[in-house]
Order: sequence, then C-alpha cells, then structure tokens
Amino acid sequence: MKKVGTLSIVIVVSTIFLLSKLTYAVDFQLQPRLEAGVSLYSIEIGGFHYSEPALPDGSTGTNLTQQKVEYKGTLNFVGGGTTLFIHRLFVDLGMQYSFNGNDRTHASWSIYMEDGGDGSSYFQSADLEYRGEFNRQDQAVSVGYAITDRFSIFVGYKWVELDLDTTFQGPYGFADIDTYVSHGSQTGEQHLQFKYEGPFVGVTHGWQIDWSSKYIGLFSVNIGLARLNCKLKEDQKGNRRIDWLNGVDIEPINTPYTYQNEIKGETSGLALALGWHGITPIKDLTYSVGISGYRYQFDLDGSSDQEISESSLICKVGIAYAF
Repeated sequence: MKKVGTLSIVIVVSTIFLLSKLTYAVDFQLQPRLEAGVSLYSIEIGGFHYSEPALPDGSTGTNLTQQKVEYKGTLNFVGGGTTLFIHRLFVDLGMQYSFNGNDRTHASWSIYMEDGGDGSSYFQSADLEYRGEFNRQDQAVSVGYAITDRFSIFVGYKWVELDLDTTFQGPYGFADIDTYVSHGSQTGEQHLQFKYEGPFVGVTHGWQIDWSSKYIGLFSVNIGLARLNCKLKEDQKGNRRIDWLNGVDIEPINTPYTYQNEIKGETSGLALALGWHGITPIKDLTYSVGISGYRYQFDLDGSSDQEISESSLICKVGIAYAF
C-alpha cells in the first residue's frame, strides 16, 4: 500500500508541476489541508458454525463453532491531503493515519468430532480472553466535477490497511467421551493484517451560509458508494496445556501449535458525511468541522458463514490554505 500511496503522490505532484507551466492558459488553485480527529471504531472477525454429520461408511462427523471476536476502540488520527481545482474539475489526494487503539474481549470455540467407525467421540473447547492493539491507515485518490456551484460528482479509489496484534489466554478442555476428561489452559499470540481496496463514487451538495449579507461558510452533505475487495491474513502461534485429568492433577502436558490462514471477500458499502467549511480572518485560510460514518460487512469466500464487519463514526477538524 505504501508503493501505491507514493505513486499517487508522484502523479498529483507531476500534474501540478505540468499545469504550473500552463498558467497562461489554465486557471487553477491548489488547496493543501491538515486534519485531526477521533474515530469510534469497531471490527468483528469470525463467528461461524460448521457441521458435517458422520456417515455410515465410517467417515468422521464434525461440529465446529467459533464465536465472533469483536474489538472496539477510540482511534485518534491525523491526516492531510491536497485538492487541485481546474475550473470546475478537481483532483484530490487524501491520507490518514490512526494511532494505536486497544481493547479486551472474550470469545469461545468448540469442536465435537464423532468417529462413525468405532463410535468414539471427542470434544474440545476453550473460553479465551483476547487483548488487542490495532492501528489503521487510509489513502484515497479521487477526481470530481462541479456540475453547479453547489452540486458535485466524484469517482475515486481507496486503500485501507488495519494491523491487529493480540494475545489470548483462557481455560481449555479435551474429552474422550465415556473415557476421560481433561482440563488446562490455552495461551498464544496472533497477528492479523486486514486490507481492503476498491473504487467509489459519490455526490456532494453544499448550502452557502450568509450572516448579515456576508458569506461565512458552506454546509455540505456527502454521500458515497464503494465496492471493496478485502484480504485477511492470520498468523497465530499458541500452546494448549493439560494439567488435570479425571479429577487428578498431573504433570503438565504441553501441545504447541502454529496456524496460518488467508481469507478473501468483498462488499458494497455506503458512507455519509456532514461538513462545515468556514472562513477565518486570514485571507485564503479556511477551517472545517465534519462528522461521517460507515459500516461494511464483507461476504467471505468459502462455504462457512464466517464474516468480517467494520464500522466507524468519525469526527474531525481541519484547516486548509488556497494558493
């Protein structure tokens, strides 16, 4: 994603440089901006049930259940960008980086396996506490056209990356039905990298606000529709420890493991933003205040009902200067 962001910057800067050589023929305005704010963020990962009954030929039946792991947190962020206006045409580049958020959550999983051959059955389960730390990066490039002084349309492309590091621990149990029951604990750590990208389209409408016949600012509504492809990479390593068997403490038995997985999916999502752009006593310097929100639910590849959903409510302020 860093390569894509660098390429986007090069394209915009190159465009500005070329247009600066044509000032005698083209009127344009460059408006860089700085922004900061807070995001009420939530992401839900997993949550599925898979069942495969035992068959008469002796194949193993399996019943697997995994609860959703949901992280919520307040993310502080800084961002910036620049907009190039050429008559009614505009090109915009924006970037945003969120500082680390953290959360604690619980989720359980269980596996029941029935061997259709000899009739023996096995059961495993764990109830885990997850402690996660996450950060997020956003980049977008868009091109738009002002149909009127107050109404614009735009198209663009966005890239998003979320990195999530977690540790987990909790009670673990394993049972050979009708033979023995054992208890212990499961511990480990996990790194998740969640990326999504895709095109978006939208419209913006603004209302000029005057006070005593003097212009003081513009209130705007922005609606965007995105089509996004996602990829979730999971790297996990842990240990399952047994230290109790049929009511008796035993010498601990450790079973370390590693797990890697990659899931892909897609979604269509709607985003809504409200904004205020006001003037300041300094010529060509403006300020902005905005609130926006979205929710994306990704349909994942595969036969299980596993899913990923992400939502955010964003409040931000910014300043911009027109050259």
